[in-house]
This record gives sequence, structure tokens and C-alpha cells, in this order.
Amino acid sequence: MVATVEMTLFTTFSRTEPRNRAQVGLPVHGRAPRGFTLTELLAVLAIVLIIVAGSVSVWLALAGAVAPGHATAVVQAMLAGAREYAVSKGVMTRVVFENSLANVDRGTTMYYEAWDQVTSSWKRIPGRASQDAGKQVFVLTGAPDLSSKPVPDVAANAENPDASDVKLWQEYRDWVAGKVAEYAFTNVNAAGYLEANADFKTGQSGQNKFYVTFDSAGTLSLDASVANPLSLTVIQIGGTGRRVSEYEFYLLNANTGAQLVFE
Repeated sequence: MVATVEMTLFTTFSRTEPRNRAQVGLPVHGRAPRGFTLTELLAVLAIVLIIVAGSVSVWLALAGAVAPGHATAVVQAMLAGAREYAVSKGVMTRVVFENSLANVDRGTTMYYEAWDQVTSSWKRIPGRASQDAGKQVFVLTGAPDLSSKPVPDVAANAENPDASDVKLWQEYRDWVAGKVAEYAFTNVNAAGYLEANADFKTGQSGQNKFYVTFDSAGTLSLDASVANPLSLTVIQIGGTGRRVSEYEFYLLNANTGAQLVFE
């Protein structure tokens, strides 16, 4: 009896059961797993291309919308750097803003200069890299006079404005863009488009340049050779026809040059 039980246990625990062919990854009925056909791969590729094309257009639209805001942040950083250098070195320092329509891919170029008392002249600050406002984005000195047209009233229902309210604000937006173009450029037509021979007219001394200068105490200089602007206008000109597509106004604190923000 004991021998029978031992033989039964040995048979139960030592017997090897055949495993399912699918569990060990072997082909069923001797066939290899099915792959993708060329048609399926082309269909997937077409879908990917459609998604990429759509995302690129969205990215370009977003980039155009944020460009003036990005340039405003660059201006703020440049002004803060000039003020810090003026205080730490005890010398008059300025940010040079240089515009050229031949340089639309970079926009306004900004760089630092410090007053050299030995040569009585302005010199580029070594080790301080220049910055660009961005493609088709330009920083202008001052701001246009917009007082001739009243600002439209806020819609009664701001979350769901009436079509007439939307139209009024669209017309006002286009009017402001046109006034900005007239202020910034020579040879602008009635629709706000730049003519072929258009050029900047907001630079100082006809050089398409202007400056924001800090004295050694870190305040906007009052005795600089060129007066400091108290406001800047940041614009983006679009593609065909070069029309002002986006704009922002940048008001400077009269002492520190920091941007004034109204809550």
C-alpha cells in the first residue's frame, strides 16, 4: 500500500504536461505571425503627415501671437542688464535699439554700450551679447497718438458679446494698427500697408536707432546726449505687403526704466 502511494505521488509531480504552442510563442499550425502590408503602412504614414501638418500651422499661428510679448520680455531683460551694469561699474550705460527693414528675419537688434571717459565716446561692452526681438518684430521709440478715436465701450455681456460689439472692437483694432504703421514708417498707404520704399521714421538722427540710457546711479539719465523715451511700441509686421499684424505698448518707469504694469 505504501509503495502504491509513493508511486502515485512520484507520477503526479514528475509528469511534464505539454504546453500550449501559443504560450511559448510558436506559430500556430506552423504559420509565422502576420505583419503589416504596404497599404497599411502607407495609410499610417498619411495620417502622421496630416497630424504634423496641422500641428505646424497651429505652432506658426501661436508663434505669431506671442512674438510681441516675447520681445517685450527681451526688452525688459536688456534694460535690467544695462541698469545693473551702470550701478556695478559706476558708468553711464545704454541699450542701443537698431532697426532695419533689410533685417526682418531678426527684427530689432539690441546691444549694450558704456561711456568711456578716456576717449569721451560710447563703446560696446565686451562679453555682453546682442539680442534680437524676433522675426519681423521691431521695437520703436515712443508711441502713436491714439486720442482722436474713442475706445469702444465694453460689451454688456463680456463672455458672449453681441456681433455689433465685436465689429466695433475689430474696427478699432484695425484703426490702431494703421495708426501704428503711420507712426512707425514712411510711405504707408491708407490701408496700413507699407509701400516698396517704406522705411522707419521713429529712429533718432535719421539712423533708425534710439537709446535708453542709465546714469551711474541706475536711473534714466537726464543729461544724456539723446533724450530717453518714456514709452516703446513693439510691433510685428506680417508677410505679404508688410502690414502691422500685432502690437504692444511698453511704458517705462521714469526712474528705473522698468515696465509699468497696470492691474
